[in-house]
Amino acid sequence: MLKYICVCIVALKLITELGFCFQVSSLIAELASAAAAEKGITFEEAMEERLCAYSRAVAHFPTAVKEFKWRNGWFYSLTEKAIAEGKPDPCPLHTAWLKELKIV
Repeated sequence: MLKYICVCIVALKLITELGFCFQVSSLIAELASAAAAEKGITFEEAMEERLCAYSRAVAHFPTAVKEFKWRNGWFYSLTEKAIAEGKPDPCPLHTAWLKELKIV
């Protein structure tokens, strides 16, 4: 599960580098919470800091919006599932950013 979060964060590497670490940390916490609830797992503390550091370490790795399905798709599927069941979106920030980018 951490792999999915890492991949999503790699896609946000530029945001981290541009000084938006607070927003990225908020997104990491949101995605981790959704993943933990879905899979019944617990993540170690300070994951946000480690993933921001990871995104800086792999800044050379190419990413693209066209990779949505396997980068962000799993998290968006949690949103779709929750909405279909009449529940709140477990990833509202993620969904808002996807909509802002016109990905969904």
